[in-house]
Parts: sequence; structure tokens; C-alpha cells
Amino acid sequence: MSTLYVRDSYNAQRDFPRDRFTAEYRDDSEWPVCSVEFELSDEFQQELREQLKGAEIPQKAISTRFYDGSLKFKYDPEVPPDLVAPSELKEALDVCAKGARRLSSPDYQEPEMQEIRTNLANWADPKKDAIAELQNLRTDEGSGLLRQVREEANSFSHPTSAALIEALNEKVDDLLSRSTASSIPQQLDEAIESELPVFIYFENYGILDGAVYLPRFLEDLGSEPQNSRVRTINAVFKHVNLAAEEIANLGDGETREAHRYNRSVTEDMIQKDQKRIDERSIKLNSASIGISENFSQWFGQRRHTIKYQADGDYFRIWVSDDRRPNVDIELESRSKGFQ
Repeated sequence: MSTLYVRDSYNAQRDFPRDRFTAEYRDDSEWPVCSVEFELSDEFQQELREQLKGAEIPQKAISTRFYDGSLKFKYDPEVPPDLVAPSELKEALDVCAKGARRLSSPDYQEPEMQEIRTNLANWADPKKDAIAELQNLRTDEGSGLLRQVREEANSFSHPTSAALIEALNEKVDDLLSRSTASSIPQQLDEAIESELPVFIYFENYGILDGAVYLPRFLEDLGSEPQNSRVRTINAVFKHVNLAAEEIANLGDGETREAHRYNRSVTEDMIQKDQKRIDERSIKLNSASIGISENFSQWFGQRRHTIKYQADGDYFRIWVSDDRRPNVDIELESRSKGFQ
């Protein structure tokens, strides 16, 4: 199975190659099912730059789905980890400690001021040592340390040190906001995932009949609309805004009805039937052009021309390609992959 999006979960015992299962398979979260590489358009890259405030945007995204259902991304070029550097907190504490040693006030005697300076400096200096053990504040441990610094700093609040504590807390709040926000790689993952195309895996599908007897099809559509063959045929009509019942009715003219019951055919009947035949032909021709254009967008191997044709009660599909443009072949004579 090679889908990026799935409704049913993967089952390694069923989906993994049986002959390699015992020797190779270990963990649902570590074994990839499939990877797809996407090239990001210039327009999408610009949108991401605006969304991520000027961050460097990769040119390619590699999306990998794992057996546990998780989806992971890699980028080319690689996206840096977007650290919240502990050195920023260390620098803020250093500024606070140095500022504490220079505190003075005419309103307080020197022994009291010395105690205030010593307590604040002695608190800030050891905190720098604890920070040195961290590589990134964007972790639970980092966020916890930032909250602890803010809470403890407030306990040293004093009229003489208020400005120092306020400046330190402003920096701590900024670091805390950044450390708890989604990182640039996380935001990029979310943006890429929201734009991923949907991949549909067909394991069983209904083959379209090349010739459809419209009266029987309309009976089946009324009695068993969920039948795979009926749904497939009906999809052909609906995709190009045709109604099978309308196509059938347009082919059931008044002259035909008159012949059936041995009645005279009038000129008015002939004109009305001709109008119906023309309308039927125009609708089928328009639908043929539409399906041919759409199919050329889906199927890029070569260009095909698809023709819808109705003859009496029968609806038929013919196909030609650019290698033999004048040779129409019944749909059922094309390859199963094409069908």
C-alpha cells in the first residue's frame, strides 16, 4: 500500500512484506511505509516566509508516513532547529548581578545596601551555572527554569533593585514566550501538512462497461444504486453533467413510437425527433470534449480523445490517442490500467 493519507491504520503483520517480517521489522514508529518528495512553489515559499516572519524556507519537503500512522518531515536544505539559546538568559542574569553590585541609595545605610547587593548577586551568579547545563530553553526543563527565575527574582524586589528586577523579568517573559511557542520547524511541518495533496489508493474498483444498455442501467440505478458497476457508469455521466435518463429519453423519438404501434409518421414528428437527436448529439459532443480535456490533465503519458456516443438505447465510449488519432477503439479494448 503506498498512500500518504489513510483512513484505516496500518497493520504490519498484514501489510509488511511477509518474507522480511521476522528478520527486519521492529517498531511501528520507526519503520516508514512510504516517502514522497515535494518541490515547494515560489508562491508557497513566499507565503511561508510571511507566515514565519522571514525565516529561511526550504525548496523541497520530504513527507514520510510510518506504520504507526505518524507523519514526519525532512527538508532540503535542512531547517535549523530554532533554539532558544540559554546564553540569552545567562547574559540577562549577568547584567542583573553586575547591576546589583553597583546599587546605591542615599535613603539606606551602607550595611543595609551591602546586604541587598550581596543577596541579589549571590542569587544571580549560581543561576548562571544551572543554565550552562542546558542546550536549549525550548524544553520542559528550560521552561521550568525560566518560571523559577521569574518567581525567585520577584522575591528580591526592593525599591533600590526594582529597575534591575523589572528588566530581568522582561527578558525572562520574552524567553518564556518563545520557548513555549511552536518552533519554526514545527510551524513549517504544520503548514506543509495542511497543503499536502490527498493520495487515494484503489485496491478494488469497478471496470466501466464499454457499451451500456440505457433502459437496463436506469432500472439498476433505481434498484441497486450502490452496486459498483452501476456507480461507475453513473459517475461517467455525472462527471460531465450528463443525466443518463435524459440521454435515454432524447433517443426515444415519436417516429419510433409510431412505427412500434403501426401509426402514421407525420412531418411534425420527424422535425421534433430531429431536434431531439441534434440536442442529444450536441450534449454528447460537449461532454466528450470536457472529458478529453480533463483526462489529458490526469493522464500524462500521451493525449487521448474520448468520444461519448449514443445509438438508440445504447451508450458507448470510444477512445483514440495521438499515436493513432483516427482510430477509435472501444473502451473495453484498452488496457485495464487505462480503464
